[in-house]
Amino acid sequence: MDPQSERSEAVVDFSVDKWISISDLQKSVPSLERAAWIATLTRGTDGYFMQDGEFSKALFGEALACYVGGHFIASIVLGFSLIERSLAGRLSHVGPAMASKGKSQAILASALKKGWLSQEEHDELDRIREFRNPVAHFRDPLDESRPEIRAVLNAKTGPMMLEADARTVMRAALNVAGKTSL
Repeated sequence: MDPQSERSEAVVDFSVDKWISISDLQKSVPSLERAAWIATLTRGTDGYFMQDGEFSKALFGEALACYVGGHFIASIVLGFSLIERSLAGRLSHVGPAMASKGKSQAILASALKKGWLSQEEHDELDRIREFRNPVAHFRDPLDESRPEIRAVLNAKTGPMMLEADARTVMRAALNVAGKTSL
């Protein structure tokens, strides 16, 4: 072999992309994985103009930031609040305005009746409402609807259950925002 070819074979490539992929990096940093997941649910050109204006825009940003940052209780509460406000804001604008003042079950029913939600979406949002309620409202410490009790019953840890719930809420919130925003 010629000495020149021996040297070229011995060259070590120190490129970072040879050692670690973006996917590996995302998996090793949970907040990056969550941010990448959020990005898969939106298109880069999506711009949301909320029916409820600046407050809902701030709520949207904080719900996403809480989820990416791993604040799952906050993401559950803020994400479902965004769902309710988005649907209620649309009801307020296109009517009947009185329907926008109802409880979340009534708001979901009105959105279903208007055709803004499919039956599957309505049922999913109602299921989300049911697991959000024990996060937002007191329940007896042994009530099976509490996230930590549901975690035990589903062979998960409390943080795992909260993260799964938050992911479900964020997926639904982005879906509703896409349907109700201008």
